[in-house]
Amino acid sequence: MRSALLIALSLTLLLPGPASLAQPPAAGTPAKETRISPPTDDDLAARVNSLAESIKNQRQQIKSLNARLEKLKDSTEREPIEQELLQRNESLSRSRKSMEQLLVGGVEIAALTNEPAPAVSWQDELQQVMMPLLASLRELTAKPRRIESLRTGIDADEERLRAVTKARAGLARFDKLELSPDARTALDSLNRQWRARESEIQQSLDVARTQLASLDDEDTSWAADLTSVVNDFLRDRGITLLLALGIGCFVWLVLRGLYWLYAWLAYRKQGPKSRSHIRLARFIRLGMTTMLSVIAMLCVFYMRSDVLLFTLSIVIIAFSLLSLRQWLPHYVREARILLNVGPVREGERVLIDGVPFEAKSINVYSLFMNPDLRGMRRLPIGALHGMTSRPSLGDEAWFPSRVGDCVMLADGTFGQVLSQTIDFVQLSVMGSPLMLPTSTFAQQGVRNISREGFGIGVTFGIDYQHQAIALEQVPAAFEDAARAAFRAAGLGRLLKELKVEFSAASASSLDFRIFATFDGKAADKYFAVGRLIQRACVETCNQRGWGIPFQQITVHQA
Repeated sequence: MRSALLIALSLTLLLPGPASLAQPPAAGTPAKETRISPPTDDDLAARVNSLAESIKNQRQQIKSLNARLEKLKDSTEREPIEQELLQRNESLSRSRKSMEQLLVGGVEIAALTNEPAPAVSWQDELQQVMMPLLASLRELTAKPRRIESLRTGIDADEERLRAVTKARAGLARFDKLELSPDARTALDSLNRQWRARESEIQQSLDVARTQLASLDDEDTSWAADLTSVVNDFLRDRGITLLLALGIGCFVWLVLRGLYWLYAWLAYRKQGPKSRSHIRLARFIRLGMTTMLSVIAMLCVFYMRSDVLLFTLSIVIIAFSLLSLRQWLPHYVREARILLNVGPVREGERVLIDGVPFEAKSINVYSLFMNPDLRGMRRLPIGALHGMTSRPSLGDEAWFPSRVGDCVMLADGTFGQVLSQTIDFVQLSVMGSPLMLPTSTFAQQGVRNISREGFGIGVTFGIDYQHQAIALEQVPAAFEDAARAAFRAAGLGRLLKELKVEFSAASASSLDFRIFATFDGKAADKYFAVGRLIQRACVETCNQRGWGIPFQQITVHQA
């Protein structure tokens, strides 16, 4: 499409105007645009009288030819008279039709008859439409083609001249030899023929060289030719193009002004709810602007009788429609998205690379945001194909974490979120920064221990010698010791629940399960909680003299 438009503009700059196509100006005479004025009544009367006189003379000639034809009997003598009689009858018929057209004011008589319309051939119609363009191209390339033809003829003549010279040299060998009278006569005849042929070729070669030199001399004034072409263009076709562009711009400005007026009134009346109507009006404005601007420019070309520009415009429109047929489904999908009736809609939730985003604005470049991530993602309208949005639930989370949260990844990595953008999430892991792509982080199965709190479970065992007090005294003692340890560490008010229960009688110990649940504010003490529980249990055993078993292996000997 773009290349066709560039070619068309180049041709309009280089090709001559309609006036020069109709009648080439003489050398040194500037081209002038010919305008046909409507005939006056006196002119019409003179033309009708002239046609009537012509019809009368043609009838007399036909009558005379019929009289001559009746007197002849030989078919060979009758044939030329019959041909002439046929031509006279056709000329008389044309004169009658011309006179009738003048008298009825140019009404198409054929439309009033019942004769069937002739068959229309699209090849002939296309040839007639393209004829002005082909004629302009032929005139544009006339000089280069003439130069190439002359050079080709000169090369051929030089080749023939070399052959004639070689033949004459062969004949000259026999001039000094003793030949019979008959052989001498034949030799002289051949010499005369080859001399005549050489003279003819040399004459043709001189003429071609003279013409080529004349054309080469014209090339020295290329600046004058270029100035003449530019002047002719500005005087004729340039004015036509300027008028067409002016009318097209006027139509564009009027429709754009009407669109902005409607958008202003709709937004003033309905507010943000009018976005869909405004978008629909924008699409209608684009279609109407394109169509009416093209029609206005074609009308200018037609009224200015510039067949070449009219033909080029039709060709460009045809190529545009052909390309539009191929891309129409693509444009329809994009139009549905832009009108907010497609699979992706404003204000809804859509997944982009596994991360949820809210569609803030649907346009040629759409904007997507995540409330928990810094930054904004801008995507072209074509990137939305294949995506589907849905309404977001009121309490639905947008991202597994926020800045400052402590998270536990699926591989056991524990860290605090330092920053998170639409591209990367940065964690502080054991005092060192760790940067992960946002999409990778979101798909890690993140456990956010800062958002809803967390729980720690610790298993601690005592010796079997304390079996009698294992079910009542030991759990209560461990619970009191753990609570005191949490209060001492400043975690008492963040403790939600603490349970100490007998877990199992293992091979060498009586095991207890201590499980503590904390508020998310204590997330940075995640590992410290487990150590505090172990410490509290050991201190309790030391104070009460409870034994802590270790793994034992007993060997029995037979």
